[in-house]
Amino acid sequence: MTIAVDRQNCSAHNTSGFVFKVLRRPTLLGHLVRGGSTLRGLKPAMFDQTALQVGDAAPELKLKDQHGNLVFLRDFAGRWVVLYFYPKDNTPGCTREACNFQDESERLASLNAQVIGVSADSRESHAAFAGKFNLKFPLLADPAKKVTRSYGALAFYRLARRMTFIVDPQGKVRKIFKSVNPKTHAGEVAQALAELQSSANKA
Repeated sequence: MTIAVDRQNCSAHNTSGFVFKVLRRPTLLGHLVRGGSTLRGLKPAMFDQTALQVGDAAPELKLKDQHGNLVFLRDFAGRWVVLYFYPKDNTPGCTREACNFQDESERLASLNAQVIGVSADSRESHAAFAGKFNLKFPLLADPAKKVTRSYGALAFYRLARRMTFIVDPQGKVRKIFKSVNPKTHAGEVAQALAELQSSANKA
């Protein structure tokens, strides 16, 4: 399958900016990276199911970002972290999701939240992806899939499943999104953050 993307940044992002030429029958992986989040006929056992629950300590990261910097979860102590896993750089669904997060970056920053993306792509792939779409948040390379597996986000086709974890300033998982719409997810995350923080302030 050949995919052509006719835009070079996330400004005024919309789905009409994508032009697709499909040269062969769509594959399951193609469905997922285009943004599919519900797979009919697939059993949950086909995914590496997460053992993480809300309230658990979030596993450490220790992965390199697109700039070659080693990033740890503890680097963001005192802040909320939006940790999202996605299948592959430069695919339609993953580009929509990343640009959606970039477009909502000011709103998320106002909620004291740091967005971090993770996939099994290489650091070099992340650097090209971030540069092409002007992504300012860290994209972590997990080619060994160790961190992806520790969060239960490794799918049966051995790439990251589209999942998001909200981690509180103390390093605890406060919300898990197992079903994600790449077009609207960042707004959904911002709303959840506001609700979580409001509840924490009332406690």
